[in-house]
Amino acid sequence: MQTGIRSALRLSSRRHLTSAAPLFEPQELQASIEAARGKPVQERTELAVKLAESLGVVLGKRDSSILMGSTSYEFNLVYPFAGGGGARLGMLTALVKGKEGYLYGANCDPALPLATAGAPLVERAVRHLREECGVLGPIKGVSRLPGLCAHLVATEGWRDALVVAKLENPGASDEEAEAMVASIEAIARGRPRPGHSVLGQGTFRAAEAGCGQQNIF
Repeated sequence: MQTGIRSALRLSSRRHLTSAAPLFEPQELQASIEAARGKPVQERTELAVKLAESLGVVLGKRDSSILMGSTSYEFNLVYPFAGGGGARLGMLTALVKGKEGYLYGANCDPALPLATAGAPLVERAVRHLREECGVLGPIKGVSRLPGLCAHLVATEGWRDALVVAKLENPGASDEEAEAMVASIEAIARGRPRPGHSVLGQGTFRAAEAGCGQQNIF
């Protein structure tokens, strides 16, 4: 099922807006969307399959920052209506700085699984960065990890990070290891580590060695 929905959504990502006749009128779409919110992923995927042939990706606003030397592009996942207009069901922002490209802010209506509904957004944005913006190197994706700090506090994940970090960095001193652990805990709890007045850059640098995915999960 996941492969099928991704294939269908990839088709829609190759067009600005699909020419397929929409299955839903505005009120029907709204009712289907509201009914799917909070349902198991299988039911939400089934709705995504129904919508896939009519969905399209539209390039939205473009913003440039002279100070930052960057340009951002907004991509919208849109379900068009026969009478004109449409419903935005998802969006993604792409940023270009020099020859580097970044993707961030991916989201969609909770009625649809982001892992599948986001596919045409990512593919359209990557193609735009390559073909229109001249980005040649790797395009980096930035994502929020809601709940990560709460998870670390609940599991005291910094203790596991200490064990792994010592194995991976046998030359690190006990002082460096203790600073790393204290820093991870401070960041997770959102408060300065002992002996510091702010949660600053030094704390984040000290925590970096123990914050790889393999260390804290």
